[in-house]
Amino acid sequence: MEKEYSVVFLLLMLSIPPVGSWHDLDNSEYDCWPLDEPNQYNMIDCGGLEMSWIVRPPEEVKSGQVFSVTYTVTAHDAFYDWAIKKDVFPHSSIVDAEAARWFCEHQDCPTNWRDADGENCCIHHANIHSCPIRHLATYRICGPWIPDDGNIFTHTISTSGTMAQTNWTSKVVLVHAGLTSLIAHIRVGRMQVALEAKSTVLPPLADCGECPLTLGTKLAIGLPVSLVCLCFIMTAVWLMYQKQKLLWDESWIIDFTLIQQQAILLSDGRTVAVKRIQTKTFSLSKAVREEVKQVRELDHPNLCKFFGGCVEVPNIAIVTEYCPKGSLSDVLLNDDIPLNWGFSTCAYQREIENYYYCKKKMKTSTRISQAGGSGSGEAADKRPLFRAT
Repeated sequence: MEKEYSVVFLLLMLSIPPVGSWHDLDNSEYDCWPLDEPNQYNMIDCGGLEMSWIVRPPEEVKSGQVFSVTYTVTAHDAFYDWAIKKDVFPHSSIVDAEAARWFCEHQDCPTNWRDADGENCCIHHANIHSCPIRHLATYRICGPWIPDDGNIFTHTISTSGTMAQTNWTSKVVLVHAGLTSLIAHIRVGRMQVALEAKSTVLPPLADCGECPLTLGTKLAIGLPVSLVCLCFIMTAVWLMYQKQKLLWDESWIIDFTLIQQQAILLSDGRTVAVKRIQTKTFSLSKAVREEVKQVRELDHPNLCKFFGGCVEVPNIAIVTEYCPKGSLSDVLLNDDIPLNWGFSTCAYQREIENYYYCKKKMKTSTRISQAGGSGSGEAADKRPLFRAT
């Protein structure tokens, strides 16, 4: 009974088809075949010829992405003795291992790889093959016998060279999504070697194709959006122009010869205050223009309005709104004006309001000299309330 089971088990094992795999002969990533009629079953010993990856194919790569691989080819001393015994080199002058070594390391190959063969070049063919695994229906493995169909199974441009070159580099492009087997393939005399690696090709981004919207629909959507964007841009440009215009506007400059006294009348009949600035030099720089621009933009009932100034040395002056009751010190020292706690509280409250308003509106520490007296920066108008100057 045990013998019957053994026979049945052996028959089952023989009936199972061989599974395609690299490493059939050893635990390496490369295998060798004869040059003529190679297939997945007739691998041969490599005899001391080795291949290995220097720069492996990436584990994942996008479809259509170009990448480079580098591999090395090494022939040990034992290879040349083995090659002579196996008649690997067809050239008639190669009769011993030394002649085989010289041929592989020093024999120059033809410039055009198409002219290279086993008679005139040691490595007379070197390139990269790619085989999408899901298309390997009739093949066990991606071997050097699979032809280049230009669509699914592809080969890179071939090269040739000597064993002294050692490292070989190729550029590769994979297209078909999924797991792909790549082999670095070389031919040496009457044998060929292939080094294998695998990469997963990621699918390209989905192409949505042509837009299904009609021309009229595109115009109906595009024109309003374009007009809104154009209006936004024009508004931003106009605001920037207005800021620059106000910066370089000199309408606030007043001719000092028109000023005859501290309190004068403007052309519209308003009375203003003039504060003389004692200085020997003055330059209407951009920084000064920036401060004047900020002061002109201030508009608050508790602030004296800035009207202009004189910029010619030595007649430098500031022209502001006129407060007839003078400065704060004049009011405080005037016994005719009764002061109580409510009045003082109101003055402090307005001072705080003025401070926060100026801090919010002005980026610099510009401060207008007081108008209508030589007080402490506060002027009293006829209400009587206080205004910062």
